[in-house]
Amino acid sequence: MVKAIVFDSVEAPGAIRVGSQEEAKKKARQIVLNNNDKVILVGTGAWNLYSELAREMRINAENYYLLEAIDPREAELAGISWGRLLLSRIAYTARRPAEEAFSELGGAEKRVTRRALLRGTVIGTAMEYTERPIEDVTLCRHPAVEKYCEECLSVCNISGGCPVSAAICGIELLYLPGYTRSGLRDALRSIVPLGKPGYALIVPRSSIAALLESINKTKAPVVIVPVSCPYVIGLEELLALHAVGLQPVIIEAGWEREVKRCRESRAPYKDMVESDYVKVTSLRLLHSLDEVKVLIKGEPRVYSINNPSQYLSRGLRPLALAVLKKLGIAADLSTGFSSVLKIDTEKCTLCGACAYECPANALVVKEASDVSALLFLHDRCIACGYCEEICPENALSVSKAVNANLINTWTPLVLKESLRCIVCGEPLGAAAMIEKTIERLILKGHHPEKMPQLLMCESCKQKYSLGMISDDQVDYETLYRVVNRVRRRLGLSPLEPPRRKRQNSS
Repeated sequence: MVKAIVFDSVEAPGAIRVGSQEEAKKKARQIVLNNNDKVILVGTGAWNLYSELAREMRINAENYYLLEAIDPREAELAGISWGRLLLSRIAYTARRPAEEAFSELGGAEKRVTRRALLRGTVIGTAMEYTERPIEDVTLCRHPAVEKYCEECLSVCNISGGCPVSAAICGIELLYLPGYTRSGLRDALRSIVPLGKPGYALIVPRSSIAALLESINKTKAPVVIVPVSCPYVIGLEELLALHAVGLQPVIIEAGWEREVKRCRESRAPYKDMVESDYVKVTSLRLLHSLDEVKVLIKGEPRVYSINNPSQYLSRGLRPLALAVLKKLGIAADLSTGFSSVLKIDTEKCTLCGACAYECPANALVVKEASDVSALLFLHDRCIACGYCEEICPENALSVSKAVNANLINTWTPLVLKESLRCIVCGEPLGAAAMIEKTIERLILKGHHPEKMPQLLMCESCKQKYSLGMISDDQVDYETLYRVVNRVRRRLGLSPLEPPRRKRQNSS
């Protein structure tokens, strides 16, 4: 639950109204400690008040991630009504899993002496809430994505991961107490369209007060996106912001840079997320506060799309892909935003293992008349590499990349002959897959007379095993034709089907 506390004359329906900032601090802290609810401080100077209260709570090992703020000045900068902005911030705050924040030993400031800590009597006050990623354990440890998630966690040197670990997670199985993609999506749904292109300033919460004091009204809309650590915004969100007409700018400032998990994220973030962003947009992403003051005086560079609201209900990824499609980008990536699959068509048997196991449903095997096809949907791929890992023929390779030509279309990777049931004629599956099994049986010395069920559909296979289908109903000519095709590839002489069965099949 999100509760708003108003301490000045602004209108905020349903909010708790108090008489002073000091009362607002006490009330907010009381709600956080007693109810574990999220609280938004509302009013002029709210971010200064936030910084004071967050610092006090941090020193006392209290969960300051449950705090948020909003200042009426933000609505003026964004060029929208106060009501719309407030609804947007409430939606953003509601999605954040702040109540799940981790607390760990450490912290630059703590009200505890070394002697007291060693005695263990006040160890709780030596805890600090951190931007450690929260894991969706149900899906994150699924075999189909475990390898991918391990890669995410390995990008920084801290046990349990850091903000950039969540930034490069393709399906947000890692998320942070101070931010989620779904929260950003809900916030954007409340404020777009803005009417003209603007900027999205991704700002550490403790720096927002200084930012608001230092900038005047701008020509272009300026939307503030509060975060705890600036290195949590992934490529998906950055491109999605472009789609709605906002050039993303990350401000590197605030005490968060001194927090270990955030500090450790900077280098890999620059090497991975910012690197990918520059490849796609040719725009610089990370700026100091002073640079931002100059930047927002100019015209934003955005790659907006028509009617972005129609995409927002489905998430940020469709928006990001629409931007890539518009730009016509084809590039290798460092992050797992998407991938391009390469396949050895000679090795592939169209067994369907990759399609069956794909966690994102980006692969599918389709049967059409006498052709079987493996189709790939670039839009859904999360670059986890599981298809490559499980392919029994080692026919697949996955590279982290994006290709605008593949967006919004099912791309055929393999097209091969399909066989039909030798009893009823129903489509059976790829010839290559069935012939691979026949090859193994031939090498083990099995005779074709023991193979008819390989070329039967499931229904006929069951009936045959129960004696409900006689040999007279089986097309042995086709069976032997397929078997002999395999024998020729193995350098073996073909076999003649028994005369009685050849006659009966005619």
